[in-house]
Amino acid sequence: IENKPTTIESIPTLLANHVISPLRKPTNAVVSLTHDRGTSYAKYLAVYDALKLGYRNMWNEAAKRKFGKAFDMLEVADQRRIKDALPMVISEAEPSGL
Repeated sequence: IENKPTTIESIPTLLANHVISPLRKPTNAVVSLTHDRGTSYAKYLAVYDALKLGYRNMWNEAAKRKFGKAFDMLEVADQRRIKDALPMVISEAEPSGL
């Protein structure tokens, strides 16, 4: 991440730090997922799943703060409000290299 080695387990926390940052509004945060042609599909999916987990964690925390219950327990309209405030924006670049 940001050209630094990291573990898949740390991705959700690093994602939250990127999205919920004093440098930008969460609605302006974009995650760019890049990989090379040598990346295994299993590794690609693991990274993508970690990104989705990071967003789910942020949505759940926001739901508990705003509505006092887990995101999955909210009405669809309230889930939409949370997702509008913290949109999942993942940009995927074409594979590079190999």
